[in-house]
Amino acid sequence: MGLPRDARDFWAAKRQSFLVPSPHENNNDALQRQLTFQEEKVSRAKRCTDEGVREGAKAAGIACVASAIPTVSLTAVIMARS
Repeated sequence: MGLPRDARDFWAAKRQSFLVPSPHENNNDALQRQLTFQEEKVSRAKRCTDEGVREGAKAAGIACVASAIPTVSLTAVIMARS
């Protein structure tokens, strides 16, 4: 039982080392395109996160002002009646 000799030799030749080569050492264009895609994906995620934080802070500021105006006006009315 086991692998036939041809298949065994094929897999042994294909797997020369257990170490994964660094992308900087490999000049494969497909790998470079994939890295570029991954870098682009990370960049887009960071940009979207930054935009989300900005929009969230803006919405929180508007909500703060919107809730503060009635509170301040009600306090002014109560203080005027006292």
